[in-house]
Amino acid sequence: MSASEVFGLGERAVARRTDPETSHEAAESVKDISDLQRMIWDYFELWGPHTDEAMYEAMNCKGWVSPSGFRSRRAELVAKGLLEFSGDYGRTKAGRISRIWRVVRTNG
Repeated sequence: MSASEVFGLGERAVARRTDPETSHEAAESVKDISDLQRMIWDYFELWGPHTDEAMYEAMNCKGWVSPSGFRSRRAELVAKGLLEFSGDYGRTKAGRISRIWRVVRTNG
């Protein structure tokens, strides 16, 4: 069973029924990414900006992807222009400064 099936996300990016049209368009625009990348993008889209550590924990990833694997998939989404550094910082549980990532918003 894939992570997408476990979390009920299906095979594409999602937007809530109550989300604005722009969220639905953004969800439809996400293509050519792996299932795990898609799931990570979906969660950022649904839950908003987070640090890697906070999103990893919120997604309950332990056991099916390592923290470094999660960071690698997030970095790939940044390289594809789908996630970006928000300009803000958070803190890890250890007190270290950590970047906060968000979904890239496009105009049009």
